[in-house]
Amino acid sequence: MIVSRNEIESLALKAARGAGMSWGLAEEASFAAGWLAEHALPWADTLLGVLVTPAHTTSPPQIMEQRIAPSRPGTRLCPIMTGALLSDLGAPATIMEVRDVLAPLWLVPFLASWTAPGRGVRLGWSDARFLLAHTDVVGTDTVATAVLAAAVADRVAIALEPIEGSEESRPRREPSGYVAPDHAWHTLQQLEHRTYVPASAESRLAGAGAGLTDND
Repeated sequence: MIVSRNEIESLALKAARGAGMSWGLAEEASFAAGWLAEHALPWADTLLGVLVTPAHTTSPPQIMEQRIAPSRPGTRLCPIMTGALLSDLGAPATIMEVRDVLAPLWLVPFLASWTAPGRGVRLGWSDARFLLAHTDVVGTDTVATAVLAAAVADRVAIALEPIEGSEESRPRREPSGYVAPDHAWHTLQQLEHRTYVPASAESRLAGAGAGLTDND
């Protein structure tokens, strides 16, 4: 289906809340979903994979020199929490590594904040290679959806890189809107529905409308 960026960001926010994320992290998920959609990257299925991952299989990130890894052995990192941490840390002087992270693609929007005129950010995992420029243009050495949508990466390498001239960019959204796979969209909507409070007689009386009687 084709949807607007506002619809994507709104659904990502509410689905993340429905999956149990804090408001702060849900807002980060909303921003990142819109960014990925704008750059024609597979945001929906990858977000869904993160949100349905059982909480006990992940742990908060911990920093060990130039490496970020799960704080509990045998667990994975949430890319949204880790991406927000990377954004807050700012650009490092040397290469950084992120270990055992879910949906590594979701680190990309947050690393865009490390760019500057003449300076980009290079990151890669498996066969995927990205170069982020200051204009938020994404260059990549591969366009294989299966690689971009990897469920987990054992190691993501991140480094600053000088940029001269313009870089090849990935295609952006279609003129009519952004592509969202039907199945992923509807499943994210199911997570969104968890944020709704079931109606009761008391809520109907307290809310808008005629309540139990209608004198019109």
